[in-house]
Amino acid sequence: LDLASNGLSLGFLIPLSAWSINQPLVDFPRLYFFAIFCYLMALYCPTMAVDVDFDLKSGISTFATTFGSIFTMRLSWIFTILGASTLIFCGFFEIWPWNYNLLLWTGWLLLLEIVVHYVYLPINSQPSYDTVAKGSIILATVEAIATFFFLLIFLDMLPTG
Repeated sequence: LDLASNGLSLGFLIPLSAWSINQPLVDFPRLYFFAIFCYLMALYCPTMAVDVDFDLKSGISTFATTFGSIFTMRLSWIFTILGASTLIFCGFFEIWPWNYNLLLWTGWLLLLEIVVHYVYLPINSQPSYDTVAKGSIILATVEAIATFFFLLIFLDMLPTG
């Protein structure tokens, strides 16, 4: 329930609300919902995994206490792979707002996100608070840089030749 409620509110309703300020709801790029949800869950899962011992001692039931911290960390990595793959798919098939030029200039950052996640948020052990804090900051920074370059290119503020 915790995974679903955060995914629905942060990964669906907030982006849709922001979009609807200036655009009709039906024009929202549908595959972006999936990518946003995946990236949100990729960053949320480690925070659940790190709290497993505390949650179990406190009698709190979460996705991670039910399925385990290692499974939750692996799911986090899978979400990163799915989010990046969705955006690469959009770029390859030129599904708006992506196009081949954007994919060419920012697609490598999407692949880098998968590697960074694997290295800094290990998927085969229960994470420590330090690992989750450091890994999440590093991963979120790489994702922010990718988004920034996407935005600059999309708005024609960065010449790509």
